[in-house]
Amino acid sequence: MVNGDKRVEQDPCYGRSTPVVVIYHQISQISIINYQMKKINFQFSTINIQRLLLLVAFLTGCSKEEESLFTGRDNAIAAFILTKDGATLHGAVSPDSIAVTVPEGVSLAGATASVTLSENAAIAPDPAAITDWDVPRSFTVTAYNGTPHTYYYTVKTDRRPRTFEGNIVLFSQADVESFAATFDANRIYGNITIGAATGADSVYALAGLERIKTVTGSITIELTYAGDELTAFADLEAAGELRITSKRVKTVRFPKLAAVHADLHLDQASSIRTIDFPELALVEKNLRIYYADSLLQMHFPKLQVVENLTLQGRSAGTQNLRAVELPELTEVTGTLNISYLNATTSFAAPRLATAGALTISSCAAMTSLDFGALTTVNGGIDIQALNITSLDGFGALESIGGRLYCYNTAKLASLAGMASLRSAGTYYLYGCTALTQFDVRGVQTASIDLYNSTMTGLTITGDTDFAGRLYFGALPSGTAAFPVTVQGIENVGELHVATSYITTLTLPWVKTVSRRLTLSCGSVTAISLPNLRTVGGVTVSSCAALTTLSIPDLTAVTGYTDASGATAGSFTYTVSSNITKVELPKLQSIAGSLSITGLTATRPLATIRFPVLESISGTLTIAGTNNAVFKDLSGFTALTSAAGVTIGNFTQLRNFCPLQGVIHSLNDNTWKISGCGYSPTYQNMLDEECSN
Repeated sequence: MVNGDKRVEQDPCYGRSTPVVVIYHQISQISIINYQMKKINFQFSTINIQRLLLLVAFLTGCSKEEESLFTGRDNAIAAFILTKDGATLHGAVSPDSIAVTVPEGVSLAGATASVTLSENAAIAPDPAAITDWDVPRSFTVTAYNGTPHTYYYTVKTDRRPRTFEGNIVLFSQADVESFAATFDANRIYGNITIGAATGADSVYALAGLERIKTVTGSITIELTYAGDELTAFADLEAAGELRITSKRVKTVRFPKLAAVHADLHLDQASSIRTIDFPELALVEKNLRIYYADSLLQMHFPKLQVVENLTLQGRSAGTQNLRAVELPELTEVTGTLNISYLNATTSFAAPRLATAGALTISSCAAMTSLDFGALTTVNGGIDIQALNITSLDGFGALESIGGRLYCYNTAKLASLAGMASLRSAGTYYLYGCTALTQFDVRGVQTASIDLYNSTMTGLTITGDTDFAGRLYFGALPSGTAAFPVTVQGIENVGELHVATSYITTLTLPWVKTVSRRLTLSCGSVTAISLPNLRTVGGVTVSSCAALTTLSIPDLTAVTGYTDASGATAGSFTYTVSSNITKVELPKLQSIAGSLSITGLTATRPLATIRFPVLESISGTLTIAGTNNAVFKDLSGFTALTSAAGVTIGNFTQLRNFCPLQGVIHSLNDNTWKISGCGYSPTYQNMLDEECSN
């Protein structure tokens, strides 16, 4: 017994518990027999049971006196208490064990013990001699009569959250020390702010934060935190937001942080050399590291999902980070932006499957990109000013929702690394001077824009029907002929050439343009599209040196539906050169207008011939300014249908009889002749007064 054994050893009843059990068994048998005999011998049975019960009462009474005798055989622990720093912990005692439960993160080292034993029992080892109560151990309690009993001591951790509601602000080192002395919560419903946004350094070391596991709000490390290390949040597993603006921190380590439910920002990272988040898997909003000039190591081995990821150095700074690796990253729902890391040679996110957009720019040493699992980019991919030679790191890419923008990546020789690509919003290639091969077979895209003042020797290979736009801009100076070879493509959705440098533009490969053909040619003297048959619309402008325009096989300007759903078309030539003749010998119809304008007094254009043109769904417009050169309309004798005719300001033009065939499709409002040597009215034309 806990309080001692007081049984009387001389009591003859002591130790006679077994006969009581036997007697109880006998009573039970008699009762059963009595029941089975169905009251045949009821009176006899009742008398015998009464006698037996008296015997039981007598024997039971003996046990009350045995308690007055002491044998010294009890060896129990009745109570176990540990005390540390004024706090008392009661151990749970069971027949063979003692368990002390402590809050998570609390150490029992240095605690003192108070143990209550059975009377005259002894315990070994002596609890008073023990100071380390954090480890399991065993105790033997020996009764007065020498009987031993072993208890096993263990420590259990109470992982239930201890909460604090409110904001914690630690402006100074004194605030931190006061906080550490009194605070014991591990779940914070609020924000933690360390230091101030302005002022002198005020916090140098952190203590008391090690036990915090969750912060639902933000953790902000302000500018006045001047410690070299930020490692105090050793047990932090989740935070609403984490923002570090200190310019003194060199090491940032959050060993257990697994989730940030808003932003993770290192906004003034110019001092940081090591960033280590070994367990971080999720950043629900933005992961942003700015001014990463001193960064040597960045460790995010388990990061899987982030909305926007930005890693950026200073545009004119010197960086030290050699490689960026995100081995488990699978999804960037927004933009991944890597820029101004001029010492970084490689970027690897080999498991990234989808992204909103990618921008990798101004990384002059970058020679390797690894996006080996990336299949879909919902937005665009911008690759600017890198040192890569290929796009082999995009071998699985199938779809780019926006544009593929390659800018001033001078060593990129081929796009063959994107062999799996099947759709891209647009291509925009600028300054990729080493690019020689560009294969778009099997790729659906709205536009391929080549804009490069020094690009030569490029071959574009495509399918016969290319529904998108081909745009050639700022072609190289000092080159006589069009420097780009087009293979396979014959029918194109839209074709636009805008160059101020080459002298001859010949496009023998194109047969049809379903939308608009636009030629803006600068110093080009001769344009030839020898195999073009049909086109949705034509615009020729800003060709100051043009002397020859040859489209000999064009039979129809078909018109088209533009992006807004409106009907478009027409043939428009704004003369700005010394060209003397415009002739389309096979053109029969124009869906839209035919407009030749810009014939100033000095323009030598004398011949405009559309000899088989029969119909113009819009207006025929030929406009000059006090021009005395153009005076012959015999190139329009086949025209029988037009929505209008507008001719003006040709001082020597007097004969409109070649247009007699179209006059019946017009009226007084749609026949507009002015400023010519003879300007007949609509009625004059009806009256066959067509010349003077």
